[in-house]
Amino acid sequence: MEANALKPFEYFVPADVNEALSLLDRWKDDARVIAGGTDLIPLMRDKLVTPQYVIDINRLSELEYIKETSNGIRIGALTRLRTIETSPLIQQKIPVLAQAATQVGSIQVRNVGTIGGSLANASPAADVAPPLLVCEARVKTKSLNREREIPLSEFFTGVKKTTLGNDELLTDIEVPKIPPRTGGDFLKVGKRNALVISIASAAAIVTLNETGRNKIRIALGSVAPTPIRARKTESFLEERNITDQTINEASELVDSDVSPITDMRASAEYRKEVSKILVRRVLQKAIHTPLWGRGGV
Repeated sequence: MEANALKPFEYFVPADVNEALSLLDRWKDDARVIAGGTDLIPLMRDKLVTPQYVIDINRLSELEYIKETSNGIRIGALTRLRTIETSPLIQQKIPVLAQAATQVGSIQVRNVGTIGGSLANASPAADVAPPLLVCEARVKTKSLNREREIPLSEFFTGVKKTTLGNDELLTDIEVPKIPPRTGGDFLKVGKRNALVISIASAAAIVTLNETGRNKIRIALGSVAPTPIRARKTESFLEERNITDQTINEASELVDSDVSPITDMRASAEYRKEVSKILVRRVLQKAIHTPLWGRGGV
């Protein structure tokens, strides 16, 4: 067998979600789900993952959609990142997510990669995770015996780890209505300007309240074992008038929210400094150029 050849496995293509769940229930720890394959195939090629059974869910068209509901926006787990990037509904209602989707790999990767796969893979550098965290998204999962709804902030448990059971599919992402007078932004830094895994990324949304009680949500990627909310930085700003000065002060608190590592892409110290800059810039953009000023979702 060639060094980079895949280890043999059995391959299944279920016709619907129930069949996929039956296969998962049968094989459990020995099976892996594949959709776009942009994360799984490299892991299998490098022998980091060697499943006996691969369950291809690409025919499950019931998991590929973007819908507006009375509660917000629902996105099927099989929805391609390119679809999210170009969706008029996402661009209008959740532009910070559309921004992030444009930053994922190449257009070829976005044409096959799915939002559910990106979240289930649980990379700390997943570009779509910070925007969904600041929007307080929830993921829905399903097995033969139960359905769950999990805040995304509780879904990630470690590097490449989630609360998703080995008999469950991630089926749906729900983004709650975003209120009026809300602005947001997403930025990332990599070794090149495009087609890179982020060294650090940040997303923010700011809802301005006429009573003076503002709502601030900040999230970061690639600076901790999981994508994270910068809760100490958020709390500092929510207790103060938001000005360029308080934004600058808040960005210095990012140190206490992040716990980056040193790897081949950057040192921990560099990631900390870049995180401060990214948080400052996304907050300034959110304040000065509201993206949803005409009414939100």
